Amino acid sequence: MKTGQSLLLAALHQAIKPGSKRAFAGWAKQTTLPQLAGFDPKKLDSQHFWDQMDTVTEQELNTVEKEITLKLKDNGLLSPKLLFYDLTNFELTSLKDDRFRYGDLYQAKISLMSCTNAKSRNYNSS
Repeated sequence: MKTGQSLLLAALHQAIKPGSKRAFAGWAKQTTLPQLAGFDPKKLDSQHFWDQMDTVTEQELNTVEKEITLKLKDNGLLSPKLLFYDLTNFELTSLKDDRFRYGDLYQAKISLMSCTNAKSRNYNSS
């Protein structure tokens, strides 16, 4: 699978049902996406996505970021009043800090959007 296809699938996952790269296969199996895009969800594990991201250069990333930003602006979907948006996943281990025991991990999803006239916060843990 080409890098662009993998990153598009990851972006769709984040847009439709945000979750970790490790959760992608389980989510994809519940959709028609594997049939429509022609892939085996079991083969797209978190390591696959990390390997694909390693092939993207900083220059390519900057170019894509600029193109997306201009498209959003040209279509009226990006306001100059938008200052900051962040969606971050944190994996919290147990107090024993045994990083190889996944059963003790908890994931906290934190998003923050700030603009000139309002602030919105969303906290979700699973």
